[in-house]
Amino acid sequence: MSALGIPVKNAFLQHLEFDCNMPKNAIPANIDMFSFLLHKAFGLGAKRIEVKILKNLQQILNLEFDLVDYEWPLSKWVVADFCFKELVLKAMRVAAARQNQ
Repeated sequence: MSALGIPVKNAFLQHLEFDCNMPKNAIPANIDMFSFLLHKAFGLGAKRIEVKILKNLQQILNLEFDLVDYEWPLSKWVVADFCFKELVLKAMRVAAARQNQ
């Protein structure tokens, strides 16, 4: 979400916490709801944010996701070919496995 800038990121996280009862630390357990709220707030731009989130996870955890560099404007069908939740869960499993080593 840093692609939006710190003020927008903080405002969205504050909205999640106070209006949607989802503090930042609850996001990993509520990926579907997080994605839904992201799409509700940012419309088609939410897919770009999801791609940015996945790229950050990819870099932090040294993972390989097959992500295309999508550019704006986007149609829904162009970016509907990846599942945000499944890729985030994959990243979480890899992180947990590495932590248990």
